[in-house]
Order: sequence, then structure tokens, then C-alpha cells
Amino acid sequence: MKEIHFFTGKDDGENFFKRMAENNEEELTSNFIFEGNSEKRYEWIENLVSVVGWENIGVEERDYERKNVEFVDTIFINVNEFSERDANSPYIDIGGDEVSLSADGIIIIWWD
Repeated sequence: MKEIHFFTGKDDGENFFKRMAENNEEELTSNFIFEGNSEKRYEWIENLVSVVGWENIGVEERDYERKNVEFVDTIFINVNEFSERDANSPYIDIGGDEVSLSADGIIIIWWD
């Protein structure tokens, strides 16, 4: 399995996506497209965070370490660490070109 960087919290996650937006000469807003082929917008991440929390969302370590990262095509969700969230949390469509659940409890969402 690929090395995954799970965000340590809100600052870590937002800083990663902010760096990505800046590398695309954009500002980080809900409309920022973080995955170009499927046009996934940062709003999707914001909604996901409201359900699972920043600490359960990850990206490939190599993408996290790249200073010039412009997009990601894979998001990881750790389902092992879910605590009960607000019952009013929004429904999140986790569809992608490929969605899989690894044996260690990680949902992998990949867009082509």
C-alpha cells in the first residue's frame, strides 16, 4: 500500500490545500478544484471533514511532501478511527472512478 499522510488537524489539512491552490495561482475557496479530471472541488473536502474530521483524511505522502503539488487524484479515509459525529452532518458522496476498502480499514477514493 502507498504511504499515506493523514492530516494532523485542521491547520495541517487546510495548509496542504492552500499550498495546492497557490500553486495553481488561485485562492483556497469552496470552488477550488483539487482534482481536475473529475472537477472535484474543495467544498467536497469541507463536507467530508464535517463528517469524518481532518485526522481521518489523508493523501499520498509523496503528494503531501511535494512543494509544487497542483492536484491530487487519491483521497484516503480512515474508517477505523471514526467517533460518533453530529447526526446532522451532511451526506457525502464518496464516489470516484475507483472506491475501495483496504484490509486495514482505509477507504481509497481515486479519480482518473
